[in-house]
Formats: sequence, structure tokens, C-alpha cells
Amino acid sequence: MAKSDSFFGLRRGSTKTLTFSVLKGKQITKDRVEGGRNPRTPEQMVQRMCMATASAAYALMKQIVDHSFEGITYGQTTMSEFIRVNADAIRQSYLAGEVDKFSYNPYRDRLMYAGAYIMSRGTAKPINSDSIAADSGATSDKFDILASVSGTGTLSADNFMSALEIKVGDMCTTCVLYEDDTDASAKFVFVRITALKGGTVALNTSNFSEYFKVESNTNATIQSIETGTVDIRVDAPGFIPTSSPNLAYCNIHSEKQNGKWLRSSASMNVTRYTVRPSAQDALDTYPVGPSYVLNGGSIEE
Repeated sequence: MAKSDSFFGLRRGSTKTLTFSVLKGKQITKDRVEGGRNPRTPEQMVQRMCMATASAAYALMKQIVDHSFEGITYGQTTMSEFIRVNADAIRQSYLAGEVDKFSYNPYRDRLMYAGAYIMSRGTAKPINSDSIAADSGATSDKFDILASVSGTGTLSADNFMSALEIKVGDMCTTCVLYEDDTDASAKFVFVRITALKGGTVALNTSNFSEYFKVESNTNATIQSIETGTVDIRVDAPGFIPTSSPNLAYCNIHSEKQNGKWLRSSASMNVTRYTVRPSAQDALDTYPVGPSYVLNGGSIEE
């Protein structure tokens, strides 16, 4: 496979011996595969693309998704389940012609790109998604996680927990994918909020840590606590704040019952994320063999 810039424009399509595609503004030319033990049919390449995409997602988010499926053994077993259910979700989205739900990994591309990944499954009560979400903020290389309580003038530990629908000892883990401006890949950040104790005292930046513990895989600090809102600012190298930021997120509720950890079911919300590469742009980079009409392949006019 060869990549190049072309003064005369970028080509798509195929000849008897070559296929042409475009990815990230670059011309990609590769030999067309014919027959052999591994015929690489279009159907096989779609399945490999979906598996590669789900595997790349697991590799980046492993710290969370290797134990996020309730009732399934942590580690290898959960990895297999995450890849299985997400590869199927990606394939079903492709077959349905959806263009705004998943990005797709090009051939041999190990970076991760955003998608509506199934992050966790379980019986714990879901976090109220209206109460905590990722937002652009106003500073490069940072975004904000805003947790809010509506209908109250005083933000206390009790009404904050009530808004999130958690209790003392529970955890709310906000998982975020953001687009890195340097290579358009998705980067993964999470912030875990653990409820330490309840109370009716008004929360502020000085006493918040008495009631809640905030931890992250990056630097996360309480930026401000205003009427009904906690602003947690998160370091995110390569993130460019805009009015329509590429941010996807979900919230996972963890609670312990009878010595076992329960999880809520959660999937990435990508309604504010422009997913890319598209399925067609990614699939064009795979070494697809000939398409046979009687097997459902494309028809040449």
C-alpha cells in the first residue's frame, strides 16, 4: 500500500490490479487481491474492520472496561465480552447505514476513534445523565465536567448525591472521549467521584473533599462551585475548545451490595461528536478481494 499527495486530485475506485482510496486527505493505492487461501471478501473485511475497531477501543479504555460488566470475571473474560458486544454493535450500525454512531479503524491503524461504545452492563441504578456531563470549557488542552443540581439554591452533599442518584459509599465514574487535534484520534479520560458522607452544609471548594473524593487518570481539579453546579476541570492534551466540541461521555454507577460490586449499564453518548473515519473511508484501506455478483457482490455497469 502506498500513500501520496497528488497535484491532480485524489482518486477513488479500482482497476483490475489496483484500488484507490482517500484517508485523511492522502491518496492510498494498493494492489487488488485475487483469490488465494485468504480471498478477503468484502464481507470478511467488514467483519475484520469491526473487530479491529472494537479491539482498539478496548486497548485504550482497558483501565475501565476490563471489569465493567457485572457478573463477568474481570480481565480476559470481560475483554472478550466487551469486544464481542461492541464489534456486533459496530457491525449492526454499519449494516443499518448509520453515519453518526461509530468511527471505524482503517487497515492496521491501532489508534482509537470515538463511537457509541457499550461501556458497562449491570443492575445498578443509572446515573442521572442530566446531572453530570462533559462540556467544552474555555481553555485549550482542558475540558470541564459539570455536575449540577436543579431546583435548589444550596448545593449540599445530600442534594448532590440525590441528583446523581447515588448514596454514601457509591461511585460515579464519568468516562470521556475527546478528539486530539494532533492526529484526530480519540483520547480517553475518566473522573471518579466517591461519596464519602452526607450533609446539608453548602458545598464550596474548601469543604468539597470532606464529602466527596475526586480522582482521575489525568489531572482533575475543582474549578468552581457555584449555585447548584460543580465544575471539575480536566487536563486533555490536544483538545481544542469550540462551541461544538468533539466530546463523548457516559456515567457509570458502582455500588457494593453483599460484598459484590454492581454496575449500571452505560454507553458513550456521541451526539456531540463528529465520528470519523467513516465506514467507507476505513473500508477502502482494507485489501478487499473481488466481489462476486452471485454472492451478493457489487454490479459493474
